[in-house]
Formats: sequence, structure tokens, C-alpha cells
Amino acid sequence: MVEGMVYILRVGCPWRDLPPVFGNWASVYTRWRRWAQLGIWNAIRRVLAKHACGCLRAVDATFIKVHQHAANPRGGQAEPAMGRTQGGINSKVHAVVDGQGRAIALLLSPGQAHEVTIAPELLKQLRRVVILGDKAYDS
Repeated sequence: MVEGMVYILRVGCPWRDLPPVFGNWASVYTRWRRWAQLGIWNAIRRVLAKHACGCLRAVDATFIKVHQHAANPRGGQAEPAMGRTQGGINSKVHAVVDGQGRAIALLLSPGQAHEVTIAPELLKQLRRVVILGDKAYDS
């Protein structure tokens, strides 16, 4: 099942397009969702972040376009970090990675959130490292 989850992350295909060799797509998705709700993925990321390589960290953010069918979730758009931008409804994922590109910290914010407002939360646990960022992190 874990291989199926990793396949979805690498390929970026819909869950229903998961090849049968990984098992029933609904079972793999259900396990993925359960682990996400229990915080297992965050715990795995924290353990892996402790073994980050080198003292170089890169920080950046990118937009995630919200599909039209997901644009009106239960509880409103603020709950799943959706925001309105010139390009429509978007979310933004902010990441800190080590020198080999492995995620150290990840945050999800509404699409209109500027990087500099999220940076303190994203960088608060980093100590004695060199941080690289684009001009959005100047201030």
C-alpha cells in the first residue's frame, strides 16, 4: 500500500488511476486519508527532517490551483487554506528543504498569502543553518 501512495505522489495522477499492481485504489486512498488524519505522515516527516544533510536550507513556495469541484468544501474555503487570487481560487505550499532537496518543513496557506508573512512560522525551528530564498524572502 505504501508503494501505491508513493506512486501517486510521484506521478500526480488521480487515485482512481492507480495501477492494479498496487491494490484497490479505494483501499490505498482510505489508508492514506486515515494516516493523514492521525498525523502519521507529519510524524514521518519530522523523523526524516532530523536526519537532514548539511547546513544549507532552501525555502520557497508555489501555487496549487484548486479544481472547480473542490472550490466549495464543507466548512468554507478558509478551513483547507484556499484563497482568491487573480488566477482564481488557489492554495500555496511553502517548503524548506535540505541540500539534497528533502523536505524539512511544509506549510499550506491561502493563495493570496505572501511568503514573507509565512516565513517566521516556517523557519522558527531552524538553527545554525544557511538559508537560501528568492526575493520574496528579502525582508
